[in-house]
Amino acid sequence: MGKVLLYCMCLLALTALLHAALPSRSRCQELQKVVIKIREISNRTHPHSFHVPDEVKEECLHTALTCFRSETPKLQAATEKDKDVLEKILRKVKLSKPHDHEDCTPCSKYTQQSPEDFLNKMELLLQRIISNKARSLG
Repeated sequence: MGKVLLYCMCLLALTALLHAALPSRSRCQELQKVVIKIREISNRTHPHSFHVPDEVKEECLHTALTCFRSETPKLQAATEKDKDVLEKILRKVKLSKPHDHEDCTPCSKYTQQSPEDFLNKMELLLQRIISNKARSLG
């Protein structure tokens, strides 16, 4: 009986560790809404380019999300009146402590793309994380 209980406890701990690497599903959905708000008020034609994670392996989702989060402060507001609003919204895309796998591509190695592509790919990554969370729960 004790061995079975110990086995179950180890399995639960391992499952918790695997899910701890990425933000929760609700946090990702919240971030997705923030990206939509950012898209509405940011200058998507600004000439500044962003490192955009593309073709991300499953074990590198957190590293890619960290890359997107580190690039968001470079976004520019479309109008001067939106500047304060954009800064307030960007604070919601907080960085948790960095988490890099050795096998994952560092942010600086990804190609640089336009703000429009950056926002599109960030939203796609969040959708991917949300669907992975949903699959693992159900």
